[in-house]
Amino acid sequence: MPQFLAFLALAIGLPLAIALTGLSTWAWVGLGAAAWAVALVIKISAGTVVSVASERFLRRPAMKAAVWGLWSGLAELGVAAILFLTVEPFPALGDTIGFGIGAGSVEVVFVLISAVASSSRGTSTEADSPGAGMDWSGVIERALTSVGHVSSRGLVWSGVQGWCMAPAVVVALTTFGLVDGVATYGTNAKWDWHDPSVIRRFHRFLALVTVLEAVAFGVSIVLV
Repeated sequence: MPQFLAFLALAIGLPLAIALTGLSTWAWVGLGAAAWAVALVIKISAGTVVSVASERFLRRPAMKAAVWGLWSGLAELGVAAILFLTVEPFPALGDTIGFGIGAGSVEVVFVLISAVASSSRGTSTEADSPGAGMDWSGVIERALTSVGHVSSRGLVWSGVQGWCMAPAVVVALTTFGLVDGVATYGTNAKWDWHDPSVIRRFHRFLALVTVLEAVAFGVSIVLV
C-alpha cells in the first residue's frame, strides 16, 4: 500500500535521514519523540480539568475549542521549552530540527497504531477526527503536521534565547492553538472528516498556517 509506505517514510525515514546525515544527533531526535509522549500524557490527564472548566464557564463551542487548542500548545511546547532550557549543552539549530522531527514521527506512529487497532476492531475513526485514516489525506495531513512540529518547536527554541525573542513563543502558541483549536471545533461539531470537501478546506487552512509558521521560524533564525 503506497499510503502505508508514505506513513513509514514520515515515521522512520525522516528521523533516520536527519540523524545519519549528521544534521541532528540521535539524542535530540529521541528527546523530541519522548517529549511528545510526555506532553500527550500531561495533555490528557490534566486536560480533563480544562474540559470541565470550559464546559462550566464557556458557552460558545468556538471558545471551548480555542481553550483546548491553547492548552494543547502549552502542554507540548511547554515540555519543549523546559528541555531546551535545562538540557546541556543548549541545542544547535540542527538538533532543534531533529527534536521537531522526532515529535512529528512519533505522532505518525501513534496515528498508525490507532488506525490499525481501529481496523482490527472493525471500526473506523476517519469521520471522527482529521488525519485519522490511512489514506492520502492522512499522509498529507501528517506531512504538514510534521513541518508544524519542527517550526513550532523551532520558534520556542528561538524564543527562549532572550527576552527580545519572546514573541516567537507567542507566535508558536498562536499557530499551534489555531490548528488544534479548529480540529477540536470540527470534531465537536461532528464535521465529516471523510468528506473530501471538508478535508480539502481543512488542509488548505492547515497548509496556510504551516507556511506562516515556517516563515516565522525562518525569520527567527535570522534574528537570533
